[in-house]
Amino acid sequence: MKNFILGLFTLFLFTSCEQPKEILHLKVNPEKVIKAVFPPNHLDYQIAPTCDNLTNKFDDLDSEIVLIQEEEFNSIIERLNDLKPSKESNDCSSDFSFFVGEDKYCSCIYDEHFITKNEQLFEISDTLLFDLKTALTYYNSRPKENLKYDPLIQKFGLPKNYKFQRAGKTSIIYDENHNPIDEFIPLEMRLVTLSTR
Repeated sequence: MKNFILGLFTLFLFTSCEQPKEILHLKVNPEKVIKAVFPPNHLDYQIAPTCDNLTNKFDDLDSEIVLIQEEEFNSIIERLNDLKPSKESNDCSSDFSFFVGEDKYCSCIYDEHFITKNEQLFEISDTLLFDLKTALTYYNSRPKENLKYDPLIQKFGLPKNYKFQRAGKTSIIYDENHNPIDEFIPLEMRLVTLSTR
């Protein structure tokens, strides 16, 4: 009987000490971080947002964290450091902005080969901009049917990590008789922190 009770007790201890499911606690190295903000939906802008409008939203949002390989992260940073200043002047509307350390970048909506860095205009390659948007899951909040019109998607195809995630709720505008007259998705922002694994 003693052995039976001892056996049950041992079995109980063994099963109750089963490892809990892994919980990921992230300590992000501030030197290995890109923080980006952008609207989480494809929008047809009546008035396109400015770089300042976007970056002012950083403090009001909870960040999603995306991890990539260190080599990929370092490649993006090196290419950002090699940007060439543009001789053109361009007052650029932006729907995709990000910080690397203290440097503030905003890509131009209608001239995607330009990007501002601390309010100075630079030229950016299609490849670098596509890699940034892909790593920061920018495309994931846009339906596939809308992405077919995106010039970078037309050039490079859908990213390997593409997985559509609906973001934001559709709001409906009603007339005075409570009949729906229009639908829209409010301009909410999405904050993503990119770091290394």
